[in-house]
Amino acid sequence: MDRNEVSKPRIAIFTDGYLPGSKGGGPIRSIEAIVSALGDRYELFILTRDRDLGDEQPYPDREQDTWLTGDNCSIMYLSPGSWTTQNLYQLIDRLCPHLIYLNSFFSTTYVQKIYLLKLSGRIKAKILLSPRGEFSEGALKQKPLKKSVYLAAFKLIYKPELVNWFTSTDYEKNDVRRVLPSSQNIFVAENIPNTKSLEEYLTREKPADDTVRLVFISRISPKKNLLFGLNMLKDYRNKAIIDIYGPTEDERYWKLCLEAAESLPDNIKFRYKGLLEHSEVQTTFSRYDIFLFPTYGENYGHVIVEALSSGCLVMTSTETPWSDLNQRKAGWTLALNEKKFLDSLYEYDALDHSEKTALRGKAVDYAQSKFDRAAATRKTAAVFDAVLGDSR
Repeated sequence: MDRNEVSKPRIAIFTDGYLPGSKGGGPIRSIEAIVSALGDRYELFILTRDRDLGDEQPYPDREQDTWLTGDNCSIMYLSPGSWTTQNLYQLIDRLCPHLIYLNSFFSTTYVQKIYLLKLSGRIKAKILLSPRGEFSEGALKQKPLKKSVYLAAFKLIYKPELVNWFTSTDYEKNDVRRVLPSSQNIFVAENIPNTKSLEEYLTREKPADDTVRLVFISRISPKKNLLFGLNMLKDYRNKAIIDIYGPTEDERYWKLCLEAAESLPDNIKFRYKGLLEHSEVQTTFSRYDIFLFPTYGENYGHVIVEALSSGCLVMTSTETPWSDLNQRKAGWTLALNEKKFLDSLYEYDALDHSEKTALRGKAVDYAQSKFDRAAATRKTAAVFDAVLGDSR
């Protein structure tokens, strides 16, 4: 396709997961928000896997290896055999994008293949790479040997001028500089929010008992650190419910979580509730008091936005950009220390019903004040335009 025939800048987005998938979590939400907000400004082409995270079978209603029309974009669901370097080159060559957006650094599906094509000069498009929290110290501690080998190999062939970095916060920008100090073009733009504040869920009847209702909604993997939360609850002496929603992508880790759940005292009720459709996430959050999320690292945390917007307080780790939850009375940002989490739970449980309701209002107010969709859209477009430069 001749680039001169393209009226708008053409962007090819490579991502391991996209709609109708849901198990990939935040990275799916990030691309969905970009498509929704900027699909009229750019020609967007998404290349993604033909199945959801961890699934053995492809989506039953999506044709593979051909361009399909989506909302504000075109999508190709690539079958497992189509992720070869040569096939990716042919797809890119026919598409003639001005910009290639990579929605991961450690993905073995496409990242190193496309970088090598760029390094060899076979593709001319600019590269914009979003590490999606993969460079946080907590994230790098997960599967450290594999990641250290990958990084060491990448550093040997890394040419900073070939890669532009797209980060969500200054916190993540510093992570890129720490991991790859020679990096040059690091752009920052907060993620475009795709949630709505649900004020109607702030008013709840006073519960029949004083049970604290905790929820965990995320991928069940070592990085999300559910096991820490369950081990912490072993020492909690008040009544609590902990409901778990999410895909069990790491069966060995899930087994450890189940063993920890079996050791919980009688005052703690543990329930695994399975998977949630994305459309159900905010409504589900609205039924709980606290989102327990002791993650090892997030570059943004769409699920945190969804909780706050639903009037659910957030109890998370310092390994996220959400450093002001305490000050805004929208939750707790805590070091990964079990006593600190326990003390915060007791602090919440000591409040009366009206005080708890007021805190839910603080959470929604915080979400409304912090997330300006129009401003975030402008910032993301500014990053795209800066990287595109005169390549259009």
